[in-house]
Amino acid sequence: WNMTDSCNVGCSCSSAIKYDPVCQLNKNLTFFSPCHAGCSYSEYNGTAKIFMNCTCADNGPVVPGFCPVDCYEQFMVFVILMSFLRLLSSTSRSSSSIIMIRCVAIEDKSISIGILEMGLILFAFLPAPIIYGLILGMY
Repeated sequence: WNMTDSCNVGCSCSSAIKYDPVCQLNKNLTFFSPCHAGCSYSEYNGTAKIFMNCTCADNGPVVPGFCPVDCYEQFMVFVILMSFLRLLSSTSRSSSSIIMIRCVAIEDKSISIGILEMGLILFAFLPAPIIYGLILGMY
């Protein structure tokens, strides 16, 4: 990993620096450490530590910790989509199992259950996370 940029090249940030995330609040941008944000000094604003004169943060203030992330909309899309997909998969799976058990000869029931499960895995359970990831990637 090369985490040096033109804005922090003069800071001599080594790869041995401990992960200490800092956040530029006005751009919601998280840096690896105050050194990687190009901060030259810090000061205390009452009880909070604020890093100042950060060249990678447009010389603006940077605060310790991760930037806040609002994932509520993506989470609700996830919950609704997964609930709907689970409902669809459970209804079709139950009916196909009942039909298969009634229509297959007694000596072929075990192999038919195995083939059905293999088909479900190959055509439903393996591609579902990929398709779901593509859908979420659109938002």
